[in-house]
Amino acid sequence: MSDGGSLTLRDWSTGVPHTVEITAANGALTRTYFVMGMKAGMGRRGQTIPLDQCRSWCRQALAAKARVKSIYGKKV
Repeated sequence: MSDGGSLTLRDWSTGVPHTVEITAANGALTRTYFVMGMKAGMGRRGQTIPLDQCRSWCRQALAAKARVKSIYGKKV
């Protein structure tokens, strides 16, 4: 991520928003964790949200590829 860049990841799976904001400045990344919009200590949950989100995106991307193949294979 280039300086000035940012990424916000939000997990609603528990019904309560857990958010990790990752920002880049001076060649370093800073992660900030929020629960219900309030800043919280990073803890285990805050550390796992980026990995969980990445897994979810990969699963969705793989499923999308299979769906497209299926749709084109039917030639309706």
